[in-house]
Amino acid sequence: FIENYLYALKPNLILCGGRKYPNKQPEGHFSLHWTYGTTKESQPSEIKNQHPYQAFHSNNFVVPKSIIEKFPFDESLTQYGHEDTLFGVQMGVNKIRIKHIENAVMHGRLENNQEFLVKTNEAIENLALIYKRGDKNFNTHVKLIKTLDKFKALGLHGILKMKFRFFSGSLEHHLINSEKPSMNLLNLYKLGYLATLT
Repeated sequence: FIENYLYALKPNLILCGGRKYPNKQPEGHFSLHWTYGTTKESQPSEIKNQHPYQAFHSNNFVVPKSIIEKFPFDESLTQYGHEDTLFGVQMGVNKIRIKHIENAVMHGRLENNQEFLVKTNEAIENLALIYKRGDKNFNTHVKLIKTLDKFKALGLHGILKMKFRFFSGSLEHHLINSEKPSMNLLNLYKLGYLATLT
């Protein structure tokens, strides 16, 4: 594992090794985290390198000391979520290269569906905090925010909030109880919750 990183190290280059999830869905109420992880986070490095900054995750990476000292993680974000998204955007704006390689770690502890949805809410709350700062570099690089801004531009922000309040219970029920939760519905849940916070 260390040798793989050492072989790929270069000055002014951030390396991301990625993460793996169990090949088989574990028994019990872990379907949401497992499905999200296997479909969204465990993509091959060649896919991630098509959009390296958006694909940055902070659970397994190597960064030169000079870069992390100049661009530390934002400590104003005190709960879970999107500090690595913000860092990835900063690297893109400052033209610091991120490269994804095949050097994954196993995600050893899955959260149950209820826990994962709580973490999702916390992440969206952090996203809303960053969004409200009005950083155009950030807001134009995050897909969920770009989608929300499209709804706002069409005058549909209020309708989106109203629909989310009406359907949020049904969405939560599906995400918590389904053995095969829909990632499209998870994305819709995230979008709706972000709309209520902005």
